[in-house]
Amino acid sequence: MLREIGFGDLLKEIVLVPKPYPPEFRRRALDLLESGRSVREVAASLGIAESCLHRWRRRDLIDRGLKSLSPTQAESVALAQARARIAELENQVKIWRKAAAAVEQVVPQKSASPWWPSWPFASACGLTWVFVVGDTGIEPVASTVSR
Repeated sequence: MLREIGFGDLLKEIVLVPKPYPPEFRRRALDLLESGRSVREVAASLGIAESCLHRWRRRDLIDRGLKSLSPTQAESVALAQARARIAELENQVKIWRKAAAAVEQVVPQKSASPWWPSWPFASACGLTWVFVVGDTGIEPVASTVSR
């Protein structure tokens, strides 16, 4: 069933996100707090929310090593690092899969016959594969047998 949406309904759904304050402004606000002025006083004089100042002060203390992260914050940091590592490893797996596919295109299927050289034998004979890593992945360039 369709519902008619009026202009007032649209205004309710619009969320305004303020632009972040510049680092110099934050530093000035923190300096005012450190000089002994209250959070309420600084917030009123600068025209910002008190909660903003509390967050900035807490982040500043953590950055300077004067306060440690809460267990929840530490877990969040560890989780973000783990997700970044997983993404990095997934990219490596993609590259290895492309490399394996490229090798399969160049290397003939291993025969069941006893005369087909195995990899250790092939490397002992000087079989060399050259690959180029580029934006599109890993691609074989040439294979040579040096005697």
